[in-house]
Amino acid sequence: MKVGTEEQVRQIVGALMEKIKTASMGQRQMFFLDWMNCLLKVARDGQIPAEEIFGQEGVRMEKLLDFSSPGQMGSWCCDRCLCLWELLGKRRSDSAWYLIDQAKEYILSHYQQSDLSVDSLCSHLHLSSAYFSTLFKKSTGMSFLSYVTKVRMETAARLLRDTDEKTYRIAEETGYLDPNYFSYVFKRYFGVSPSKYRAGASQP
Repeated sequence: MKVGTEEQVRQIVGALMEKIKTASMGQRQMFFLDWMNCLLKVARDGQIPAEEIFGQEGVRMEKLLDFSSPGQMGSWCCDRCLCLWELLGKRRSDSAWYLIDQAKEYILSHYQQSDLSVDSLCSHLHLSSAYFSTLFKKSTGMSFLSYVTKVRMETAARLLRDTDEKTYRIAEETGYLDPNYFSYVFKRYFGVSPSKYRAGASQP
């Protein structure tokens, strides 16, 4: 339920149900109790409220009396497992979105700093750099460095278009201590030097 597919969840629950088809009522009760405790533990670990899986009334041993056959119990158990699987998937997506949103906000607030790095960001977010880098690339389609460069270059282009600031000052304001390196990155990004970009932007 944590990392598997819907089909894998169905297969595992189906295999478990096959084992209890010929079980006694006592054995079914033990299975149901173990299964319920396991499901609640997974939900608790994933910070999923039990009522989102079982409804406001929760689930009790008396629930067994509602099932006319092991197959019916299996269908109900499978539905609850799939419900939890879906909720866990949504929680992971929401958490990932929140982390990426925080990372973007951090970059927008710190791109002027020349020492901005994935390590400084991950220290702020309390994440491992390897996990964050994979998550960021998957969510945005670009690496951390590429995204930072994008923010810096778009800011530099706006400053070149809308202000009369010197190029070396714009370089400093976008996190580049070396004006020559700034010009190199700018030309590689836009295809023209900062001075030519500014000249082209000023033409009617």
